[in-house]
Order: sequence, then structure tokens, then C-alpha cells
Amino acid sequence: MVLVYRTAWQDDRVDLIRDAALAFSHWADEKELGPGQELDLRALDVRARRAALDSVHDATSYVFAPATGVLGLECRLVESQGAERWTTILRVSVNEETSEQWIGVDVDWTAADPFRSIYIAAPRLVRDLITSSRQQGGNPRISDVVLNADAEGIATAKDAKSRIVPLISAIDRRVPIVLFSHDEEEHDGRTATRAHRAAEHLAGVALVYLLTPDAGEALDAALDDLSVWGGAARLYLPGSLDPWRHRFLTRQYVQKHDAAAAMRFSLMLKDFVPAIELPDQLGAIDPRSTLERTETEELGETILQLQTVRSELRDALNKAKDYEDRYYWALDEQRGAQEEADGLRRQLLVIQHERDTTIADSKEWDLLASPATIDEAIGWGEVRLSHVEIHPDASIDIEELDSALESETWAKSIWLGLRALNQYAKRPQDFSGGFWEWCQHAAGSTLFAWPASNKKLAMYESETVKNDERLNHTRLFPVDPKIHPSGKIHMYAHLKIAEGGGQNIPRLYFHDDTRRPKGTGKIHVGFIGPHSEVPNKNRR
Repeated sequence: MVLVYRTAWQDDRVDLIRDAALAFSHWADEKELGPGQELDLRALDVRARRAALDSVHDATSYVFAPATGVLGLECRLVESQGAERWTTILRVSVNEETSEQWIGVDVDWTAADPFRSIYIAAPRLVRDLITSSRQQGGNPRISDVVLNADAEGIATAKDAKSRIVPLISAIDRRVPIVLFSHDEEEHDGRTATRAHRAAEHLAGVALVYLLTPDAGEALDAALDDLSVWGGAARLYLPGSLDPWRHRFLTRQYVQKHDAAAAMRFSLMLKDFVPAIELPDQLGAIDPRSTLERTETEELGETILQLQTVRSELRDALNKAKDYEDRYYWALDEQRGAQEEADGLRRQLLVIQHERDTTIADSKEWDLLASPATIDEAIGWGEVRLSHVEIHPDASIDIEELDSALESETWAKSIWLGLRALNQYAKRPQDFSGGFWEWCQHAAGSTLFAWPASNKKLAMYESETVKNDERLNHTRLFPVDPKIHPSGKIHMYAHLKIAEGGGQNIPRLYFHDDTRRPKGTGKIHVGFIGPHSEVPNKNRR
């Protein structure tokens, strides 16, 4: 079982437990439970003693814990389809002594294939609870940030400066922010629809805003490197304001379909959302705690032990965060180095053009552009590279790769690799070597070479891979039937887009058909995707 969604917020409305239980009841009823779906509602006190209820309509009953002055409620819905199971858990806690009130919603997922990608999406229950709270003056909030279940419009420059800039700049902000910029080439309703879809997906964990042109200009002026414009969208994570941390989706990506940005932002947040820490008041009725505590002394000892473990975990997390920050800085420096290299390539092309006007045509200038996403790099390869053919089925889990913090660096590397393959395919007829030799030879004479290094390029797979039927089969990729009538061949030559041996780093496999008699004269790319799809050893 994996926790894939979590939210917890404070809510000041009167009769919170009754309202939350009724909302859960209505939501569950509308699910029209069928075969394999089970409805399980329970009430809990803060010591996690369970009291089963007779039916969904009894959900307004709850247990009072007189020793603590706390009222608690848990409601649970289990939905099963084959081997897959989704469990939605609502928890509510009201402290009658302090008037502190909390709502929390978890979604757990169990599946036969736990390695496949899934999108986090808030249950409609969360949107219903947030909307009803705002209507009843409940002020649903995480820290000082008031939640909204729909995209909120920012119409004026004043709104942008007074509301959005301080919100994004707040170093202690705990809620991610998503901004959709105005697209002048489309009707306003299209961008609003996309923002609305994102708000639906991210309800309870992020706020979504829609900028008008005036608000967007004011934001550009105030945020500089953190701005968003021209129909693009951007996710602002809590924490430091380093621009590389706040992910940018291009207008072209946002336009792919109405839910494209929503799904992409969901992937970007999928590792952060389940890590949200529950407040102590809700944690006391965590449904994962099923043991009854009858001895006060035993409970006190357990609490002390947990506090010690929690302190140790926090120390470990702080160390991990330090390593993470150093990694991100290194990643940022790598991106800077790539941008500097691209700039030098452009300058060199200008010099070559001044010497020989036949060298630098518009197509070569296009090759020096820098894609923002892996998806964009692949699209450019399909359109701009005449001697590289990327099979329509070559791309695997690209949105998953694009959700990684390293995705921009990977995108540029993939584009560099595709460019190099394209230039190699156009090499002079008298060049007798293969791609490796061309990269060695061309390193000092072309703008488009790829490193001829074992860390970046492999022209063959090991005998271990080739002799293992299962591993070898993972190298069987789609190809133009002109290459093989079956439409598939084994490809062993590949570009190592990133180092480290991780399962989620990209690989690009290709077949060289540039010198075969009556061949296509092209490089055929059969796979672009994560290393996990082309493993080097069997997973047990």
C-alpha cells in the first residue's frame, strides 16, 4: 500500500464533524458502489479506539474522549478493480478546549504493478469540503494560506503586486503555487479551462491562479527570473527562490490538451505530497494506529520513544536536504555550462558565417535552440532533423522523465545527441568509421559532436545482456519496415543521456542505416525513455 495523496488543513466552521461526515456520506453515495467496492465508516477517539457504525447515514455519530476534550471522526471508502485498490480516508479532529479544528484526507493505492506511473489527483470530496468551508466562513487554511478548490483570477497589476508577489516570495510558505499566464493567441476561456483542471487535480495541496495581461506584466517586473508569460504555466515550490526550483511549462506544452499542465504538475508533486506531515491532533487518530492504549504510563513511554525517533529522523532529513541542495546547485551549474556551450556554438557559427555565407543557413540556426522539455526535444527531432527518424512508438514514459528536476538538462542532452546523429548521417562518403569514430574525429571540427566516451556512448551491449533472453528482448525496438519486414529489430547502440546508473535516467537507442546498400540513409531511433525499461540485470 502506497500513500499517493495527502492534505491536512485547519477549518473554523461550526459543527465541523457533522458537516464533514455528511459531505463524505454524499460523496460516497454518489459513487454508486458496485461489485468489489466496500464502504467502511468508523469513528475514533484520540486513542484510536474504533467504534464501527451501522451505515453511511450514521456517520454523524462520533466518539467523545472526555480525558482530552477532543472529538474525532474517521470515514473510509475502499474501491477495488481487479488487483488495484484505492482507499480514501477522511479524518476530522476538534479540540473543544483550544477550539483548534483539523481536516485531513489520505488516498492509499495498492496495485499488482506498483512501478507504473500514476497521477495524483484530489478526490472530489476534498474540493467539496474546501468549497463548503469557504461558503460557511470556515477559513480553510494551511498556515496563513487560504485554500481554494478552483483557479482564482488575478485581474489587475495591483492584485499581482499585493497578493501574488508576497505569496511566492514568502520563505515560510508551505503551499505550492501554480500560475497560468494569459495567452494572447487564444480565447480567454481556453486558458481558464486549463487552470480549472489543474485546480481540480491539486485541490488541497496547491493554489492555482490565472493571470490577466496586466497582472502578468506586473509579475514579470516584480519577479524577474521567476516570471511566467505568453500562455505558459509555472509551479512555485515552497522554500528558496532559486529559479531552477520553480518548474516552467512552455505554451506549446500547456496547449497539448486541457489537462496536460494539470497532469504534469501532478507528476512534479507526486513525491512531495505524500510527505506532508500530519499535525499532532490529526496524527493521534491516524487510521494506521490500531492499538489500544490502556496504560497512561505505557503511552507516555511510547510518546517519549517516538519523540526521540522523530528527532533523529529530522536530523537525518536535514542532512539529506543539505546533500539535496548541493546536488541541485551542481545541477544548476551543469545547466549553466550547457547554456554557455550553446552560446559559444552560436558565436562560432557567426564567425563561420562571416567567413563563408554558405555554412550557416536557417536550419543550422534552428539546431542551436535549447528545448525546455524532453517532449519538446523529441518534437524538434521529428521536424528539424532530416537524417534522423524517430519511430512514433519510440517514446516511453516521457512525461515521467519530464517531471524530474533534471528534465531540462536531460532535454538539452537528448537534443545534442539527436543533432550529433543527424550530422553523422550527413558525413562525407569517404569517411569509413562509425558513429563512435565520427564523434572522435569531429570533436574539434563541428558544432554538433557527441562525446566519444564510455560514460556517454555505447555502440554495443554486453554479452551478459545479449545472452539473457529477457534482457535481450528489452532491446527489441520498433523500426521502419524498410529496415526489417517485422517492424522490429534489436538495437544495442545507445546514448547515455545521464550518468549514475539510476533507473529513471534517460537512454536513447538507435540503429545506423546510413551506409547499407539501398538503405534509408538515416539513423533510426527506436527508444527514448527511462533506464528501467532497458535493465542490465534481471530484477527479482
